[in-house]
Amino acid sequence: MAIYEKAEWMLLDVLGMGTDYYKAGGGVFNLTQHIDYLKEVRKGDTVAVHYRLLGRSTSKKRLRFVFVMVNTSAGVVASTLQCLCTHISLATRRSSAFPDRILATIEEHLAQHKALPFAEPPSVLCMDPN
Repeated sequence: MAIYEKAEWMLLDVLGMGTDYYKAGGGVFNLTQHIDYLKEVRKGDTVAVHYRLLGRSTSKKRLRFVFVMVNTSAGVVASTLQCLCTHISLATRRSSAFPDRILATIEEHLAQHKALPFAEPPSVLCMDPN
């Protein structure tokens, strides 16, 4: 899980929600996660984690994405992590819509990821439109 946690912080930073954003009172809570362990990773193996945004809610509060961990030493997908998160205000501890600048970045990534030449993985997480 430590590798996925680091990957999620890197993704949040790319989307404009890194540690400075959290210090300013914004952030996300993960609502649900689903991990599939597919192949063993042994000590000494090298791994890479890739992400793909899968969708956002119509309320502009929730985001669904997947991480794919590749064992580059063996050339195989080792595991996947699908996540559904919600944007929150740390001051109120309530969900809130993504700010416009972050939503624009999310939309840009979603468009790029929908255009990828391979299908997105089957979803195991449902996203309520709210």
